[in-house]
Amino acid sequence: LARPLDSLTPPDWQEWLGRVAARGLVVRGALSGEAAARPWRIEEPEHPEGPGLADELARAGVPLAAAGGDGPHLALVAVATRRPLPAEETGRLRAACRERPTVLVGLQNDAFLDDVPEAMLRVSAADATPVTLRAVAGALAAMRRAALGS
Repeated sequence: LARPLDSLTPPDWQEWLGRVAARGLVVRGALSGEAAARPWRIEEPEHPEGPGLADELARAGVPLAAAGGDGPHLALVAVATRRPLPAEETGRLRAACRERPTVLVGLQNDAFLDDVPEAMLRVSAADATPVTLRAVAGALAAMRRAALGS
């Protein structure tokens, strides 16, 4: 008990945990080069701890669309709820995916992802912690770079 708390964890534990979170992601679909080149508009819940997914994507170099803008963009919708999505929300997501290229991210519940096959890319993550959000953003930024051929 006399040891400092920091001495109980390895110095690289945050990076280690990030690698664990990244390996836990399940990704279905792919980004097209045309969609990846668009600015991304993010719809996500509030994050009480740390930066949100939009902040992490911007930090990873993904260009974000201005809120409320009408220009072409790629939509990213992150859902963080343990409850099943109501039918009207699933219908809204399906319509949005038919309207424009859309990435869906399930942060706590991924069952709804199977109900929206119209999404260009579907990502299942375990939770909405800062470490997982960084892992999701890193994976999406890497997929964007690959789709752009850079």
